[in-house]
Formats: sequence, structure tokens, C-alpha cells
Amino acid sequence: MEITILSEKEESLLKRKTVKAELSEYGPTPSKAALKEELAKKLKADAALIDLRDVAHSFGGGKVTLTCYVYKDAKMAELLGKEGLKKRIAAKKAKAAPAAA
Repeated sequence: MEITILSEKEESLLKRKTVKAELSEYGPTPSKAALKEELAKKLKADAALIDLRDVAHSFGGGKVTLTCYVYKDAKMAELLGKEGLKKRIAAKKAKAAPAAA
């Protein structure tokens, strides 16, 4: 599995950077956990702080384009990551449900 970093954009206000990468020379489609581990090795970051957002296969090209966020600390990763978003939506629904009844 060969990962090539295409671009990195620093987002200092959100304490993260957006990374676009390309995966080539892979056998069966790797899992998201395997992709996170490979990205962590390539970027020298903790895999727990990587939020893999988009995995796009190119038909017949044998390449995969990845988009991910690499957070600087666990607090921001929890707050802004996918799990944090799910928690905020659930809390908002729970708060709105008693008001509607």
C-alpha cells in the first residue's frame, strides 16, 4: 500500500489540518482502520487523532483519493469529529423532544 500526500492545509482556528492523499498499489480494498494506521505512519501522527472523511475510488484507475482531518489534540477531535457530531445531534433531539410533547 503506497500513500502519497497531495496537499496539506493548516486550519489553526480548529486546531487541525486537512490532508488530501492518494492510495495506490493495494490489493483488496483496505479497511478504514488500516487506512488510518498507514496515514498515521506517513504523517507521524496518532491514529486516534485522524478523522477519515472521504474515501473515493476511481473506476478502473486503481487509485483511491482520501480526505482526512488530523487534529492536534484529543479534545478537538472529540468535539469536531464524527462522534462529537453524533453526540451533539442526539443531545439537540433529546432537548427538543420534551418541548414538543
